[in-house]
Amino acid sequence: MVTTDLESRKPGWISIAVSEGVGGAVDGQAAESLRVNLASGEARQLAMASAPYRRLLTGDGGLQTVRASGTDAVLRENEVLQLIALARDVDGRFPGLLRADGSRMPADVEFAFRDGQLAILQIRPFVDSTRARGDYYLAGLDAGLRERVGLPVELDVIPGAAPQVLSGAEQGAEQ
Repeated sequence: MVTTDLESRKPGWISIAVSEGVGGAVDGQAAESLRVNLASGEARQLAMASAPYRRLLTGDGGLQTVRASGTDAVLRENEVLQLIALARDVDGRFPGLLRADGSRMPADVEFAFRDGQLAILQIRPFVDSTRARGDYYLAGLDAGLRERVGLPVELDVIPGAAPQVLSGAEQGAEQ
C-alpha cells in the first residue's frame, strides 16, 4: 500500500496492490489493484488478481504452491477499512517520513492479513523516481499501450496468432 494515488499523485487516496498467499504484490502486475479515497472510503478496483497460483507457508517453514481461489476480490471490506485507518494514522505513528524540505512523504507499507487481522510487515518512505518517469526510453515502452486505450479486446482470439480460416465443412461442424 502506498499512501498516495500512484497514477495522479494526489493525496487523500491510497494505492493498494494485494495478492493471495505470501509474497509481494506489485501494482500493475498480477495483483489486485485498488485506489481508495480516505475521506469517503470509495474503493475503485483497477485490476483483479490474475495469478493462477498462490504460495502458502507450511508448518515446517517451507512454501507450498496451490491454486489461487479465483475470487473477484482478494481484500474483504473490513480489511480495506483497516488499511484506511492505518493510512489515516501514518503521519502520527511514523513522523519521520519527511523529505529534505520537511514536507511529508507518502509511505510504502508492506502488510499482511491473517484471519482478518492487519499486520504491518514493513513501512518506509515511498521513493518515486522522477528521473525514471521522465526517461524517454521508459516512456516509449508504454507508448504503444496508450495508443490502444479504449480498444475492444477480442477474447476468442490468441494475441499475435494468424487468423484461422476454416473450410466450409469445418465451419458447419463448429455450429
